[in-house]
Amino acid sequence: MPHDDELGVGQTPSATMPKQGSPPQDLKSLKTVVLGVYILQAASLMIGITLIIGVVLNYARITAAQGTWLASHFQWQINTFWWFLLWFMLGALTLPLGVGYAIVLGAVAWLIFRFAKGWMALNANQPVTATPLLRQ
Repeated sequence: MPHDDELGVGQTPSATMPKQGSPPQDLKSLKTVVLGVYILQAASLMIGITLIIGVVLNYARITAAQGTWLASHFQWQINTFWWFLLWFMLGALTLPLGVGYAIVLGAVAWLIFRFAKGWMALNANQPVTATPLLRQ
């Protein structure tokens, strides 16, 4: 545990130290996975299957991220996948009624917001936090 004089201004030990037993190299590897999943989420706008590949990667590595600031990104990405899938399927089912187009468009806009917000937090080396309107 670092002493107070080793911490930067405004930093806490939990913000500067990796999870117990997680060397910095492990965090770098996990951050690469998170970045890759954000890229896969963005690519899913053109190639839908990449969204599924991304969530599989999330589930494969989420336990390694527990207790680190990256755990919030893994959970954010998993939640993004499931909520997007729900809204997209609802939109697809209601396409014949006409309202489905608006639902699908809203789901796609929400997906873009989610991966953009997460990507920006990742680039700032910060956990991703939910907004009051979009808790998931």
